[in-house]
Amino acid sequence: MNGKRADTKKKAGLIWAALAGILVLSMLASAAVSLWVSGHSDGFYRTDMEGNTADLYPDAVESFFMYDTPYENTYIPTGEDPQMYLYAGDQAAMDTLVVYLKEPAEAAYTAQLYYRREGENLTEENSRIVTVNAGESTVCFSLPADHYEELRLDMNGAFTVEAIRVGDGGYTRVRTGNRPVSWPRTLVTGLLAGRSWKDAVRLRKGSVIRERSGTEGRPFYPLLICGVVLLIGCTVEVSLVPRLFNLILT
Repeated sequence: MNGKRADTKKKAGLIWAALAGILVLSMLASAAVSLWVSGHSDGFYRTDMEGNTADLYPDAVESFFMYDTPYENTYIPTGEDPQMYLYAGDQAAMDTLVVYLKEPAEAAYTAQLYYRREGENLTEENSRIVTVNAGESTVCFSLPADHYEELRLDMNGAFTVEAIRVGDGGYTRVRTGNRPVSWPRTLVTGLLAGRSWKDAVRLRKGSVIRERSGTEGRPFYPLLICGVVLLIGCTVEVSLVPRLFNLILT
C-alpha cells in the first residue's frame, strides 16, 4: 500500500512539474513574440514631418474609385486598382506625403503615390511605391521637391484615415520605446496550456495515467494539445485580440 502511495505521489509530482514547465514555456514564448513585435511594429515609432506642412484630407479629396466606405474615413478596396485623387494645386512646393492611419494595418500591402505637375499626365515614372507592413500606422512617401497639380493615392489594403499631410522638409521616424510585455495576458496563455495538460492527462486508480478520452498508448497526445494551445496563444499575441485583452487585463 505504501509503495502504491509513493508511486502515486511521484507521478503526481511529475505532472505538477510538467504543468509548471508548460506555464514557464508559454510565458517565455508569449514574451518573446511580444518583444519581436516591438521591433517590427510602427506603433512604437513617431513620424515627425519637418518644415512647413499642410493637411490635404478631407478637403483636397476630389474623388475615389474602387473603394467601399462602410464607415466614415474607412476605405476598403473593391478592385485591383483602387484610386484616390487629391488636388494639390494650391499647395507650396512639397517633397513628402504622409498618410496617418487611425488603426494600424492588419496585414501587409503596397501603396503607390502618383504625382503630376500642371499640364502633365499621371505616369508610372512619376510615382513612388512603398510597402505597408502589418502593425504600421503611417505611410510615408518621399518625392522630388516641386509644385504639383494633382496626386493619386493607391492603397491596396483596407485603411482608416486620420490625416493626410504634405510637407517640404522630409520626415523622420523617432522610436518611442518597446511594446511592454503584458504579463497578465501571458499568464492566461500559460494557464490555458496547463489546463489542456490537466484535461489530457490525469491519475486514475491512484497509479494509472490515461488520457481523459479513455484511450491509451498515445504518450505524445498531451504534448500535442499543449503545443496547439501555445501556438494559438502566440498567434493571438500578434493578432487583433490583444487589443481587447489590453482593455480587460492591463
